[in-house]
Amino acid sequence: MSTGRLRLHRSALLVALVLVSVAFAWLTPSASAEFRKGRIIMNDGRVIEGDIEERGRTVVVRLAFGEVPYTRDRIKAIEYEDAGGEGGGADGVHWIIRLKDGSVLTAESFEDRGQNIVARVGGAEVIIPKSDLLQPGAIEKRTSPAGGGGAAGPGPTDPDDPQEIEFTGAVFRDFEAGFAVRRPDDEWVIVGRSPEPMIRASLSREVDGVGAEIEVQVIDEELDPFREVDAKKSKQLAGVLNDQMKKRYAKSGTPKVTVKVWNGLAVYESTFSAQPAGRDKQFDYVETRIFAAGQLYVIRGWAPKLDGSTLPKVQSVLDGFSLLGALVFTPDAYVDLESGFAVYSPNDDWRLDIDLFDRAHPVRFLLPASDQAYANLEVEIETAEEDALAKTRMNTFIAQRKEKSRYFELQGSPVDRSDDGVEIIEIAYLDFPPGGDKLENFRHTIARVDSGFVHVRTRASRDPEAERARDDTAAVHRRFHPVSESRLHAQIENQSAALDDFHEGWLAFSKGNHENALASFERAAGRFDRFARAWFLASRSAEKLKRFEDAQRFREEAQTRDPTGDWGGDSSEIMLSAARSAFKSKRFEEAVRYFKAAGGMSLDEKDRGDYVKAYLAWAKAKKGFEDREDVYKKAMKDSRDNPAVENAYYGMLMSWASALQKKKDFRGAKRQAKEAKKVTSNPKNRNKAEAFLNKLAEAEAKERGR
Repeated sequence: MSTGRLRLHRSALLVALVLVSVAFAWLTPSASAEFRKGRIIMNDGRVIEGDIEERGRTVVVRLAFGEVPYTRDRIKAIEYEDAGGEGGGADGVHWIIRLKDGSVLTAESFEDRGQNIVARVGGAEVIIPKSDLLQPGAIEKRTSPAGGGGAAGPGPTDPDDPQEIEFTGAVFRDFEAGFAVRRPDDEWVIVGRSPEPMIRASLSREVDGVGAEIEVQVIDEELDPFREVDAKKSKQLAGVLNDQMKKRYAKSGTPKVTVKVWNGLAVYESTFSAQPAGRDKQFDYVETRIFAAGQLYVIRGWAPKLDGSTLPKVQSVLDGFSLLGALVFTPDAYVDLESGFAVYSPNDDWRLDIDLFDRAHPVRFLLPASDQAYANLEVEIETAEEDALAKTRMNTFIAQRKEKSRYFELQGSPVDRSDDGVEIIEIAYLDFPPGGDKLENFRHTIARVDSGFVHVRTRASRDPEAERARDDTAAVHRRFHPVSESRLHAQIENQSAALDDFHEGWLAFSKGNHENALASFERAAGRFDRFARAWFLASRSAEKLKRFEDAQRFREEAQTRDPTGDWGGDSSEIMLSAARSAFKSKRFEEAVRYFKAAGGMSLDEKDRGDYVKAYLAWAKAKKGFEDREDVYKKAMKDSRDNPAVENAYYGMLMSWASALQKKKDFRGAKRQAKEAKKVTSNPKNRNKAEAFLNKLAEAEAKERGR
């Protein structure tokens, strides 16, 4: 993909924003202004969110840096939020839920349901496997003013977990991939993560099985001819799509491709029917392809039957899709997609200060002075050679600072970390500010991004009252986050390779070559851990190869990654099938292991009976009393003191005691007889054990009297 094309596109958006800002950004609001929170949908697909006031032929949006007017001929639609915002529970209480993949959810409430938690997000339930939670501190209680809406702005709410995704239930923004999607209505649920590779966001409408997903691809040579929409190329694109669909579907019809207009842009739309590999259901699909910024955005909707009632529901997802501009900023966050970085304020005390016209120093965060406690942040963008290293640049900075400063003291060693392959170096030091006579705390972070070096510098006073300010500056550096085009493309390419592996596995599985199929499915899941279908088909392949423990483990992985998916029943069914097979073949130890894994005594009456019989047969097959005792102890525990096991264990212990008596090992015989009396709940057996102990005492006394 051409990096230049991407930057040119984003630069154009930035220039447009700057030109508007030059003319109107600093207008003073009119005294009679009545702003309402909402969003404007532009004809070119962009969405501007903020406080809105309609003034005749002009619509004014109040953003962080001032007011910006737009003429109505550039606007497709205006949508206002309902009073009270999009989230927040009673008394403003809400919950921040952080996931391993970077998603940050703002929930009104949540419930613990075993292996999953169920969060109430934007009025809808979202099921989240516990294994996907970021540990520690995955769930945090927050309180905001009554009627508030949880996390605000493009980014997370936790300073220790900066990511490029924001998900508040009603809206999902992917800053790295450059798009946002809003759910059409309350019956839709946005899942800001997907168990399928290439999918950046997915939505579902559980009431009727309708769903949608957003896929992002890098425009390669195969897709490049379709960057410019041409109705004559529709059939040609249908052929390309048909080849791509083979990687995702077991069966698919030839797509019908047409050209349509969306938000003033011409796009390709295709419809087809297909059955996903590893699923037993067929769906009807509609896909809209938008070529922008060197990337291909695919909005794919599906339904069990795409008729007149469900088609508008699927297509309504497209109305909530928008492309993000080169800059996204709110009072507490600044995301620069062109330069490749994001910075966030640590709390509400800080104030964002933007200079859109200074590309070298575009953004500052300021902490208002309180007595002598103060702090600020400044970002500098520096061009760099392609092979330049952040560590080398930091060493140069340290040397220059030592040479020019009358006092320079590093606080600890430089921190060298990596954010998905992006090199980041951070130092903390004491120094005098320019023209100052008091030492201050400084921090300096350098990151090597696509555009060169990004420097993040903070300074804070050293007065006792400034302890929070110093903590805040440390939080700022932890929240600094590269937003890298190359990282996005590496993710896409890796997930595309996972689809290739999955396709190879499906072909092998279809031909009965389960060894090769299993290897391919495991590779696919290894490249993309959340790939639920790959885990599921790895389970199916392992089951065919009679590797039942692996089959169960893979099935559980699939169910954990996608709890709402249809994976052919619970994973215990695999173990139960294996147990029945082993029992029938008289492999009793193996049968016990599988029955236990399948649920043990919670199984139905027939399988419970076979479970006990397998234990008894396994114990009986052991030659020595000690080995039999080990099996019976396990059987007593696992069978919940089943009477048949209890009687068999009792009988074995009494036989052992009798054998020891014959060897005149009276102590050992007494020990086993006492154990037999202990394990049985049958009064007759207890009496027999007691009588044996009495006879044993008589025999022992007689032996001593000789």
